[in-house]
Amino acid sequence: MSRIEKLNEKKVRKRQSRFPFFVLIIIAVTFLGGTKLDNYLQERTEQKLLAEKQKEEIERKEMKQKEAENKEAFIQKMLEKEKALVEQGTDDIEPNSKEMMGYILAKASQDAQNIISDDEEFNKAFHFIRDNYPNYFENNDMMEKTMYYSKVVQYTYDPRWENYKSLSTDFEEAYSVWDDTYLKTERPPKSLMTLELTKFNIAEQAGAAARRVYLNMETVDSGIVQGMLAQTGMRLNSLYPDKTFWEAPKIPDAQTVSTQPKEMMVWIPTNGGIKYHIDASCSDMINPAYVTESEAISRGFGMCKKCFR
Repeated sequence: MSRIEKLNEKKVRKRQSRFPFFVLIIIAVTFLGGTKLDNYLQERTEQKLLAEKQKEEIERKEMKQKEAENKEAFIQKMLEKEKALVEQGTDDIEPNSKEMMGYILAKASQDAQNIISDDEEFNKAFHFIRDNYPNYFENNDMMEKTMYYSKVVQYTYDPRWENYKSLSTDFEEAYSVWDDTYLKTERPPKSLMTLELTKFNIAEQAGAAARRVYLNMETVDSGIVQGMLAQTGMRLNSLYPDKTFWEAPKIPDAQTVSTQPKEMMVWIPTNGGIKYHIDASCSDMINPAYVTESEAISRGFGMCKKCFR
């Protein structure tokens, strides 16, 4: 083998020995570059998601703030309207009209803003509802006082009204307001809260019954009004067990008992809901209808487990 051939062979072997090294370098560079690229893309994706989340949070806060401002403006407008209505007086308002009822409720709202549950004014309001049961419809003056005092009780105790006025936009704040305003003190024991809720429901039923009669929506002996009075009486019985405000209808003598038993009357929701109830205030029903149980069933309502347990 000539010297030139030996040199060529040596160069070939040298190139061959370098080949795996270059391959390893290329593989390493490719792997490291791909990893960096993946990390870069992942980091960009996370940054994009974070930016979108921050943008959504800002938009949510801005929307919440705008809603709060709109509510605040609406409430201020409503309170100003109530104040103007109260200052106007009743000289030009026709009795037994929606305008007169609006004046009475506006005055109760204005007066209740400075009343707390242990005030003499609150006690006066609740005692009126309690002591005049069931004679809320004797005359216009009695009905107007019933509407006024019932709303004073409601606005003093109803946490929904206080939340509405204070515009609690945060859940914790709303919960705190609910506790603090229910008795205008720190959170009361559950039994005491139940007692005060009973007072609120008594006033609600009495006031609603008076409003319906006052505007000639119902007669005193109508089923709806009688049902509301019965609810008021039952709640007063539970609050004052030593005094009977309401008595269940007496069962006639055996000789005069009809073979057809009298059907139970129940309350059904008129603005959504699928259950019928014994308690008109169950499930926060608004203006429920008073019907027979068979009619409620025929209209597709089922039995409320809380009322019939």
